[in-house]
Amino acid sequence: MGYASGRPLPYNPRMFAARAVLSLATSFFVFSALAQHPSADGAGQTFNTLSEQYFEQVYFKFSPTAGTADGLHQFDTQLEDYSAAGVQKEIAALHEWEGKISAVDPSALDAEPAADRDILLNSIRAGLLQARGHSRLGEES
Repeated sequence: MGYASGRPLPYNPRMFAARAVLSLATSFFVFSALAQHPSADGAGQTFNTLSEQYFEQVYFKFSPTAGTADGLHQFDTQLEDYSAAGVQKEIAALHEWEGKISAVDPSALDAEPAADRDILLNSIRAGLLQARGHSRLGEES
């Protein structure tokens, strides 16, 4: 059920995706700490660091309501910025991070972090599609 009205909340695909990605990230950090054995070039540690930075610097910055929903109360007073400038900043950041995550060689990772890398890349690409949709909506008004 929804808020005080008793009506169900509308399905929000971005919120659903945000929770799925955060869940994945949480399990990734727990399992990688337990199971990751270092590779010769440190790809596992590089991916761990990059994924942490992505969530801190990009994901929650541009999706603060997802941060609030996931219990990060520093985002409680913030909303997404769907202005043309805000959307363009998000698109630029997502492109930058798509490149950074793509640069991590999946063959240098254990199976689970390699799968997490693919999931994170797909999440970034989905974010790009969604941000481009917001950008196009702004052009039509």
